[in-house]
Amino acid sequence: MTLVERVPGVIWRSKLFCKPGEGELHRSRDASLGRDDALVELLLLAECDALIRYPPGSFFSFYAAVMKPPRVPPPDTVYDLQRPCDPGDMFAPALLL
Repeated sequence: MTLVERVPGVIWRSKLFCKPGEGELHRSRDASLGRDDALVELLLLAECDALIRYPPGSFFSFYAAVMKPPRVPPPDTVYDLQRPCDPGDMFAPALLL
């Protein structure tokens, strides 16, 4: 069961992915076709109540992490936005409320 099926009201946008073995998401021959969708998604992330950044230093969600109105006291530095939930696990996501 997918997240969309489990959580009512989820809004999602489809993404163009490369075929396995054809390279990274944003380096395909057709990458420019998804540019506008990616920009919309990047801006909408800043409007979310909660943001899960994975990996914690994800550049794609950096704008949202900085521009998202905080529901808790804002962090002291921008580097605090990149700290994983579990400091002992560098692959743990960062959760911003």
